[in-house]
Amino acid sequence: MKKTIRTVTAVLLAVCLIAGSGAAASAAGFEGYEPLEHRPLTESDLQYKGWDDDKFDALLERLEAMGADTPDSEFLDVYQQILDEYDELYNQYVLADAAYYADVNDSMAAEASDEMFDKRTDAEDDFFLAMQRILHGPKGKLLQSQLDPLWIDWIETYVEESEELEELYKEENRLVQEYYSAIAEAEENASDDEEYYEMANELCGPIFVDLVQVRDQIAEWNGYDNYYEYAFDSYGRDYDPEDIEILSEIAKDQIVPLFNEIYDTWWNLPYPEHAEDAFYDEEEILALIYPYIVDIHPDLGEAFDYLLENKTYDIEYSTDKASTGYTDNLPAFHSAFIFNSPYDSYQDYSDLVHEFGHYNAAYHDPMPAIYMTAVLDVAEIHSQALELLITKYADQLYGEDAPFMTIDVVFRMLNSVLSGCMYDEFQKTVYENPDMTLEEINDLAEELSYAYGMDGSGSEAYDWVDVSHNFDMPCYYVSYATSAISALDIWRTSLEDWDGAVDRYMQVTALPSDAGYLEAVKTCGLMKFTDKKAVERLINEIWYYYDVNYRDFFDTKEKHEPKLPFPDLSGKVDKAKDVAQSVLKALLIVAAVVTVLVVAVIAILWKRHKGEEISNQTPPNPGYTEDPSGISSFYQELRGNTQSVTPEEEAAAGPAEDDFVSE
Repeated sequence: MKKTIRTVTAVLLAVCLIAGSGAAASAAGFEGYEPLEHRPLTESDLQYKGWDDDKFDALLERLEAMGADTPDSEFLDVYQQILDEYDELYNQYVLADAAYYADVNDSMAAEASDEMFDKRTDAEDDFFLAMQRILHGPKGKLLQSQLDPLWIDWIETYVEESEELEELYKEENRLVQEYYSAIAEAEENASDDEEYYEMANELCGPIFVDLVQVRDQIAEWNGYDNYYEYAFDSYGRDYDPEDIEILSEIAKDQIVPLFNEIYDTWWNLPYPEHAEDAFYDEEEILALIYPYIVDIHPDLGEAFDYLLENKTYDIEYSTDKASTGYTDNLPAFHSAFIFNSPYDSYQDYSDLVHEFGHYNAAYHDPMPAIYMTAVLDVAEIHSQALELLITKYADQLYGEDAPFMTIDVVFRMLNSVLSGCMYDEFQKTVYENPDMTLEEINDLAEELSYAYGMDGSGSEAYDWVDVSHNFDMPCYYVSYATSAISALDIWRTSLEDWDGAVDRYMQVTALPSDAGYLEAVKTCGLMKFTDKKAVERLINEIWYYYDVNYRDFFDTKEKHEPKLPFPDLSGKVDKAKDVAQSVLKALLIVAAVVTVLVVAVIAILWKRHKGEEISNQTPPNPGYTEDPSGISSFYQELRGNTQSVTPEEEAAAGPAEDDFVSE
């Protein structure tokens, strides 16, 4: 996703420009995307050319000089030209970054990336300060009519970045570039994995220590106690850090056992050689997945067609590339650019599906770049839910490798939850204690790896260095966890109600890019990760899916097809509880009647055989005897000794508090 935290201020407000609020999504369902113009692109359009700020500055001066007698239409026309010019600046910023990430040892590309970073920061300063002055001038009311009230507050309180803060941002950017060069050096020179991780830690660890110090100063300048708090707010999250702590505890206690169980199956399934042999390069993967993306929903086809026709991507393998993948907007084209350093393995399928999820949302986003804010917890639903939905076509895409490729995606979604929570706790601890040594940081990483079930690599103390987000996008990673929960929610719905699940997914992709996470799940009828009982229920349902489809896989050798319908408990648990209570009342009445009859029969027999000894007489069972485990013998045999829960148990347990949010 995005490569940097936006640096114009301490907090990115989750607000939008009224004039262009996004595509159509509502509780009523997906109603289509807002039409936007997308012109054909040439190869030259996607080459970095640089950006001259003269035109931008001249337009700002012209806008500020307009008086009360200036026609409103002229003011709005110049204002739009300024927005368009900043869109072009952002395009060049993205293309400069892509050129640098394509070859991290290219010093000229690194300089261009730095230059565009500086120009973007300066342009944002100039724009918001000019808007601040205009709000107090003769055209203030006209400008206000174009803005959301929260943006007006933002502009009113905007403060120009000091030279000190600008230097801190530049130093932060320099250290991030130094990290990518260092990790490339380790990859090139290490002879095996063990040597690589030790070398990477030795080279990159001190860079991270320096980054923590720089970021601590950035947080202090912006009025925060520590950088974790600053970054948390910067991502526009509408939930609290305490919510993540609750999710983290659930992850440790309940997701780790499920993750380990699925990992054992994943590890023992045949390696997907057929899936890898099906493509020569990553462009062939795009061609392979295209018909299934379109089949999920035809409206996804427009963005995919544009992607293929205009080649707005760099996805080929190269040893010079940064080991990363992301998608960033090209707002001047109402499009985006996908950058990916492929593994040249089966995982490239999911990676490209993932990035296309981001691409599609950007393609339909009308927001001018200067006002563009991405709520990452929602943005990663665009990508991760699409990875899960396309598993419906696993047989067609992967043939005999379908079982592996399907469980691989589920496995990686659980990994997203665990690693997202783990790295959030890791960075929170480090940024709250910015004077930690590298040795202490390594010890912390190792401790958390075991706590979250992420151990087994043999380099638990060093693995964190290989995750570029820890350097490049601090405190981002937890968004993979929150969004994975929502993506799994969409997927579990799709197993019984495909059309309903796809509609919910399309609704999410059509929301304005600044929609908060809690707002998004409420609008689209998804469960909240902040609802503990709902998350626990989701975990149990994944256990059930695994038991039914994979538990006996190695015994039956059957083709990967669901043997039982996946239970959709949405909206049914209350009804089930009422039915259960009614049945219980009926059984109690029957039991009472039977008891009376038994007593009467005994009395009659006693009178008839007076004096005889009555032995071995036991009243019949007044109703039924419940298995202490609450699980039928059939299901016990099916599931063995696992932690999953049957639909009957779920119904008896009653509904989770606010299990599914819908209006």
